[in-house]
Amino acid sequence: MNNASLDNTPSPSFFYLIGQKDNLVSPRATIMPPRPSKKQLASLERIPRRPAPDFEETEFGVMEGIMDGGLLNVALEDTNQYGPHAMIVLLFAVSSVTAALLMVLTLF
Repeated sequence: MNNASLDNTPSPSFFYLIGQKDNLVSPRATIMPPRPSKKQLASLERIPRRPAPDFEETEFGVMEGIMDGGLLNVALEDTNQYGPHAMIVLLFAVSSVTAALLMVLTLF
């Protein structure tokens, strides 16, 4: 085996140096991989992003906005800006029903 194969330093063609050439502390500390472009970054995502849904901003408050668009529509379809709030309300509703069913089942 030659010494070149034992050397763990990456080849300069895949990396670029950061900092000034005269002021390098350690070549190992200043070698960074190149930044991927936005197109490369999008192809690296495991779960591709879906396009943002169309929603209309409402002037109402949180509860009025959720009820105006309908709880399920706002929570699942993001019809207005209160989608995350509606999802939390839906979470509490489903967990309350589940807790009530489990409590009833323990009585029998």
